Amino acid sequence: MRAYQYKLTPLTPIHIGNGDSLEAYQYVIKDGHLYTFDMSTLYQKISSKHQQLLKDAMLTNAILLRTRVNDLYTEEYGYTSKMKVSRTIEKLYNDKLRGASNQNMQNQLLIQSFINSMNKAYIPGSTIKGAIRSGIVHAIAKEREDVEYTITKNPRINLDKAKTPKWVQQIDNEYFEYNNIPQDPFKTVKISDTVGELSLLVGQTNVWTLKHGRFNSGVPMYLTCASGVLQNADAHTVEGRLVSDDKLLTKMKYQNLSLADIIDDNWTKALHVMESEEEFFERAGYSDGVAIYRKLQKYLRGLDMEMAMPLRMGRGCGMNSTTLNLVNKNRSNRTDPASRMLFEGKYPMGWCVMEFVEL
Repeated sequence: MRAYQYKLTPLTPIHIGNGDSLEAYQYVIKDGHLYTFDMSTLYQKISSKHQQLLKDAMLTNAILLRTRVNDLYTEEYGYTSKMKVSRTIEKLYNDKLRGASNQNMQNQLLIQSFINSMNKAYIPGSTIKGAIRSGIVHAIAKEREDVEYTITKNPRINLDKAKTPKWVQQIDNEYFEYNNIPQDPFKTVKISDTVGELSLLVGQTNVWTLKHGRFNSGVPMYLTCASGVLQNADAHTVEGRLVSDDKLLTKMKYQNLSLADIIDDNWTKALHVMESEEEFFERAGYSDGVAIYRKLQKYLRGLDMEMAMPLRMGRGCGMNSTTLNLVNKNRSNRTDPASRMLFEGKYPMGWCVMEFVEL
C-alpha cells in the first residue's frame, strides 16, 4: 500500500455542478459578494411591517420577491454562504433588480451551484480519478496508429456509429488488461474528495464560436467556480489523499500503474491539448486566449514534473479534452470543434495542477 498526499491548485476557473441552481430571490448581491441565506431566519428578524411586505411579494411574483429580499437583507442577519462575484455579475444583478419585466428576464439571473456538502464546496475524488484515467487513455492512443473514426456534421457533430469502434473503452480495456469491471486494476487507486476551502467566484461564461473568420460569444451562463491562480494569485489550494494498493495490483497480475506512469501520461495529454488550444486561439485571432495558454505553460515549467501533473476537469473542458479527437487519424479542420467556453470572456475552463508527497 502506497499513500500520497496531494495538493490541488486550480489554475483557471473550475465548475463542477450538483444540478442545483439559485433563483434570483434565493440570494442577494452586495458590495462584490453573493449571500445565500435562510428565508425563514430573515423573516423572523425583520419587523412586522417588513414581514407583510415580504409575504405580499411572495404572493405576487418572483421578480417582486427578489427586489424585496434585496431591500430587506443585511449581512448582520446571517448567511449560509458568502462568495465573491465578478463585476459583470454584480452589474447584471443591479441592472435587472428593478428592471425585469417578465419571467425570461428573471431566468437570466439563475446561478448554477458548485457541488458542496453542508454548504462547503469540494472537488469529488471520482472527478479527479476520471480526469486522470482519461489522461492515461489519451497518452496510449497518441502512440497508436489505428485510432481512426469518422465524424460528420449535419449540422451537428455526430459519430458515424457504423464505422466507429468504441476506442476509449477498447484502449482502456487493452491497457489495463481487463474484461469486466471487477477486474479493472484502476480500482486499486483510491482518491479522496478534496478538503480545504476553494476560492469560489460567481461569474459569466459564454460559448465563443469561430465562424466565417469571426469569433463571437453566445448566450451567457452564470456559474459558481473555483477560481484559479491565473485570475487570482490568492486562490486557495486544497488537498486530499491518493492510495495505491500494490498487493491487489500484484494479485491482478498487473504492474503498470505506478504514480510515475500516471504523472507521465497526464503530462502527455495536457501538453498536447494546450498546444492545440493555443493554435485555435491564434486562428481565431483572440489574443486573450493565446496569452492565457502561454501563461499556463509558463506556470507548468516551474513544476517538478516527477511529482506534479496538470489536469483538466469539470464543465466547459471541451471536445479535445474529453474525447480522443486530437489523436484521431481522421481528424480534420472541418470536424474539429469551433467553439470554446470562456469565463468572463477570457479564461478557459477546468485547468488545475496536482502535486504529490509520499506519506
